[in-house]
Amino acid sequence: MNAERGTVRRGARQLEVLTRRLQHSILLPAWLLFRLRRRDYRFAGRYGGVADGMTDQQVEDHLATHERYLRESLTSSPGLRFLEIGIGPTPNIERLRLLIANGVRYTGVDFASVCESHLREIERAGLSSDSIEFAPNMTGTYAWTLFEMLGQGRRFDVVYLDGHHTFYVDVPAVFLADRLLEPGGRFLVDDIRWSLGAFQISLTRHFSVWRFYHTMYDFSAYTPNQRSLPHIGLLAERVLVGELGYSVDGALSTRYWWTLRKPPHELPAGIPVELALGL
Repeated sequence: MNAERGTVRRGARQLEVLTRRLQHSILLPAWLLFRLRRRDYRFAGRYGGVADGMTDQQVEDHLATHERYLRESLTSSPGLRFLEIGIGPTPNIERLRLLIANGVRYTGVDFASVCESHLREIERAGLSSDSIEFAPNMTGTYAWTLFEMLGQGRRFDVVYLDGHHTFYVDVPAVFLADRLLEPGGRFLVDDIRWSLGAFQISLTRHFSVWRFYHTMYDFSAYTPNQRSLPHIGLLAERVLVGELGYSVDGALSTRYWWTLRKPPHELPAGIPVELALGL
């Protein structure tokens, strides 16, 4: 019986690999056409995210620091309820192992296809656990999923917003996530200085990035100036801090990653000067 199951799993894995190769062959010409149409595009804005003006090693160091801050926030107390909004192409298996070991209850929100892909990878890694759940949106954005959670009385101790990073998608997500977060909870915001303008350049340079994201973004919805601005950073600065009274925990923040605390808290008001966007 075990041998039969192993054969089935290997067959499914081989089919998955063949499917990816076929998709690669079909999509590669479309990406080349995308690059050709944007061959004269040059990003001229101030905001390009973590990679802007850094060496590869500096980028890796910053990302490692952000991951450390995330894990410190999630393991500060046992049994925290963690909501991740936008879960990315692949799961962080090492992080999930740490969360399970610390009794963290994890909820991931993203497109149904992304959630299904994560679930397959998690099961393949042997991490099936009652403390891991996904709340997919079949269409539209994760805003409706968050809205349904609010109606269900769901609450979380830590929220990590790492989703679409654009104004029209994340304005409702920010307000809904705030209502889902317990008083005094942590609101983690990545890519504070990320912009659509810089992202468009990334799509033209990296096929793997374009393949995953190209159907998820409509650049025509924004003017060139709007594409040059850091949408998620502005929402964090002007809405969460400016309007809702959050403060930045400087000990767990960088210029590109903010750990925010929802009132009531004992942190100084506002944003440390060295971390502010400067807009």
